[in-house]
Amino acid sequence: MNFCVMKSFYVTTPIFYANDLPHVGTSYTVFIADTLARYFRKKIGAENVLFLTGTDEHGAKVEKSALARGTTPKQFVDEIAAKFQEIWSEVGISYDYFMRTTHPQHVKYAQWFIQKAYDNGDLYEGVYKGLYCEGCEAYCKDTDLIDGKCPNHPNKTLVLMEEKNYFFRLSKYR
Repeated sequence: MNFCVMKSFYVTTPIFYANDLPHVGTSYTVFIADTLARYFRKKIGAENVLFLTGTDEHGAKVEKSALARGTTPKQFVDEIAAKFQEIWSEVGISYDYFMRTTHPQHVKYAQWFIQKAYDNGDLYEGVYKGLYCEGCEAYCKDTDLIDGKCPNHPNKTLVLMEEKNYFFRLSKYR
């Protein structure tokens, strides 16, 4: 990629789970994104750069953390998101936009996108069954397990789950 001819630059961090405060992993990625945003603001102008970060405020980890604190998930994520923003401000992170998955703008766009995908026949209903790792918030394949455990969370017990889901028909776009 020739950086000299770029006219705009967009960088985002992962949208961090709002189940706890930032840690080394979240800090590392936000520092890298911040460094890139600062570099490109100098190269192509601040008006041509967008740096987004934020929090994913849904999922089992968030609910479990809120219950452990004796609060609702909404109250919990409001506190955690504010702490993320406070900490990033304290260390001088220069993001342009902090997106929360509970923000009405995000909810509206997600609903629009999902409806459009559904109307296009890109979504279909199905059942997913497998071993679920709460730490990863993902299903584990048997081939990925080490001694029957998640390689990323070997101290967590995998749960056999079965749930109805909507799936994206990716094969339509091959």
